[in-house]
Amino acid sequence: MHFYLHLLFVFSGILFTLAALAWGYRGTSGCGKTLFLFLATESLTCYAYGMNLSSDVLSTKLFWKHVEYLFGMPVAPLMPVLALRVTGYEKRLPNWLLALFFGVPAAGIALNWTNGWHGIYYTRVWLESYGALTVMAKEYGASYAVLFAYLYALVVVACAIFAIRHKRHPILKPGQAVLVLVALAAPLVFGLPYHWLETSYLRHINTMHLGFFVTALVFSFALFGEQFEGVIRALGESERRNRLLLGNANAIFYTIAPDGRFSYVSDSVQQFLNYRADELVGRLYNTLFFNEDVPVYAAFLNRVVRTGELQSGVEYRVRHADGTLRWNTSSIMPVRNTRNGETLYVGVAHDITAAKRTQEALYIANSHLKELIASRETELREAIHTALGASDDEAQRIGKDIHDGLCQELVALFRMADNLDQEQAKTPDSTHIFSAMAQQISHALRLARGISYDLSLCDLEGQTLADALATFSRRFENATGSVIELNCAANLSVFNRTESGHVYRVIREASVNAIRHGKAQHVWIDLVQEPQQLVVSVTNDGVAVPTDERFIWTEGLGIKQMKMRARLLGGTFALRRNAEGKTLVELIVPRNTETQEMKPYEAGGKTA
Repeated sequence: MHFYLHLLFVFSGILFTLAALAWGYRGTSGCGKTLFLFLATESLTCYAYGMNLSSDVLSTKLFWKHVEYLFGMPVAPLMPVLALRVTGYEKRLPNWLLALFFGVPAAGIALNWTNGWHGIYYTRVWLESYGALTVMAKEYGASYAVLFAYLYALVVVACAIFAIRHKRHPILKPGQAVLVLVALAAPLVFGLPYHWLETSYLRHINTMHLGFFVTALVFSFALFGEQFEGVIRALGESERRNRLLLGNANAIFYTIAPDGRFSYVSDSVQQFLNYRADELVGRLYNTLFFNEDVPVYAAFLNRVVRTGELQSGVEYRVRHADGTLRWNTSSIMPVRNTRNGETLYVGVAHDITAAKRTQEALYIANSHLKELIASRETELREAIHTALGASDDEAQRIGKDIHDGLCQELVALFRMADNLDQEQAKTPDSTHIFSAMAQQISHALRLARGISYDLSLCDLEGQTLADALATFSRRFENATGSVIELNCAANLSVFNRTESGHVYRVIREASVNAIRHGKAQHVWIDLVQEPQQLVVSVTNDGVAVPTDERFIWTEGLGIKQMKMRARLLGGTFALRRNAEGKTLVELIVPRNTETQEMKPYEAGGKTA
């Protein structure tokens, strides 16, 4: 094989390596990405030209010639871009300038690939042998000279750009500047013998690639020599640095086998558990862990092995060298060793003992707080119960006084009016007066008895809640002239005597407020038993409560007492406007009972 073929493939490998290094340092210099493109494209160009020279078949040479042009044409336009970048012009180049740099080379690629159709790039090709090489000779058309004159002009422009901008704004050291200028001029020095000298041997061997190789090599050395040297030093010191890092990290790094044996433990283990790292290598993890936590970690490790994915969050207790227990949490990731194909299970353990102690302290404090809140809630319920009990007792006393006192007086007045009516029967005017007086006294007696019954809860004595509400509905309807509709299950028995009293009083208060304040003509009372709760609602067609948030209404004693009774029942109370615009008082009491069938209850001839 000809020595130039060896050089081309060596050039390609070196340029590819430099491209990889330039890509790794693309963020440290404004020209890093541009240099990477330059090195990568020239590496592929050298490889394609080497494959061209190594072939003895014309069709194969034509194919690799097309590949060489595809990657080689952008190399020259990248040189002025490099010159701009290296002198500190790191702004995005305008599109028109990029189009000017790369437009003509793109046309050259198209002409080369389509030459078989038009023949204007080169008119004839044939094979010629020069010693050990078989080259493809060509007769070029006019477009060939134009294209390569433009490419050489780009190289000259690159040199001029660098010289002018560096003179105005020097940002490189003098030695670096000279190397960069030599690198930019190298394609001119090595390319001229190929395109313009008449030496027959050099006429058919493209030495311009040697010039671009020198450009890439010198350019890389001038710009990244110190960084590359630092990389080499870093590779030599990587093991020592890694050990220093792992040994002083605020965590324990380890590798573990699926059978549970440690194959590596970082030196930081001595900081947390007071063991030397070599004491733990080859040891099973269950000899260190608290017995109760061994199954937890075993399941965690099995999950990592089974899924082959990162797992984290396991918490366990491990024994310190002094015998105390320390809380740890671990994450394990499977890592495949590319050298031998084995899978390493790399773990990171963090000490969370302090966090666990804080968590335990918070749990205890939270438990105490819950107990305190429960105690205060009990005290509040007892206070509410006492207050309502005193209010109910006072109401019953007043009701009894009304029944025993006022009602008896009204009965006496009624009888006196009736007797006077009979004695003065001969006088028509006096008869009318005493009859009206008797009616008024009778009406007042009914009202007084009704108030007495309501205050003393006589309706609940010997009756169920449903029967008591039916009695209340009939009496209230007769007393007010409003229409009362009651819908309640006849077999409702989910409340005891005290609870029934609270529900009864809430319904009575809501009904009285509907007539007194809302001027309602129709009141609907519903008790609906659901699987987990009882819903009590009193709806009326009177003046609806306002929905404007700016309206602030003062809760009276009645509403406050209804809320207190709801709290004693463990339920919720609401006063709002329903979807139909009617005022709704709703009491929801949780009850874990089976659904009861709702049966209509007859009250006063109406469906109750």
